[in-house]
This record gives sequence, C-alpha cells and structure tokens, in this order.
Amino acid sequence: MSTLKVDTIQDRSSNQKGTLRQGTPCVMNPVVLNTVNTQAHGLSSTPSMIETYLECTTSELGYSVGDRVFMQFKDSGAGSFGFIVEYDSTNVRILQASTAPQVLNRATPTEAISITLANWKIVAVPYIIN
Repeated sequence: MSTLKVDTIQDRSSNQKGTLRQGTPCVMNPVVLNTVNTQAHGLSSTPSMIETYLECTTSELGYSVGDRVFMQFKDSGAGSFGFIVEYDSTNVRILQASTAPQVLNRATPTEAISITLANWKIVAVPYIIN
C-alpha cells in the first residue's frame, strides 16, 4: 500500500487534509466481455477517488507495452459503453459490457477504434484521504 502526504485535496463537497492512501487495485487482465471483476480494496471506508485506465499489454494502435490510456465515458451509440467502475466500502468492481472499450489510434487519432481485448488490461486504483 502506497502513501502520499498531501496538504489539501479539494473536491466538490469539501476540503480534506491528510494522507492519500492507495488501496488494492482491481485489474481485469485481459479484458473480457460481459464480465465483472471484484477486488477487496483493503481501505478503511469507501474510496475518496478511483484512478481508472487501460494499459497496453501487447503493442497495437500505435501504443507500446505499458502505455496507459485514461478512460472517459463514451457511449458507443448502440446502448453499450465498454466498461464502468463502481465501488463501495469494501470492494472495487470493473463491469465490462458486451462491447470492447475504444481508444484513439495514437498515430492517426481521427476516430475511436475498439481495442483487441487480449492486448489490454483495465486497472482501477482506489485511494482514500485520511
């Protein structure tokens, strides 16, 4: 578990001061459609924030192994949206829908392209301020 000392972290509802502690990440490796991955985060309460990204595990679409892509919500227009991350006082869950997440091709970023599932993993890292 990593810690980072911070003076002030501000969110929409309050100013908090304290230590930023990392919980146990939830990882879906490789990405699998129609799947829920659950991981106990090991924190004392519900995380204050979650860092979520796709990480390349086999080079494709201009990305190299280890490259990370921050994911923002994107509706495919077909009623499915890749994945979401949810969390509570005990667990972090990655819920992967029936369609693959999409990224921009790094070399030619003109449109979103579905990833090759076996070439990526989804990582959700929980943090708490206390």
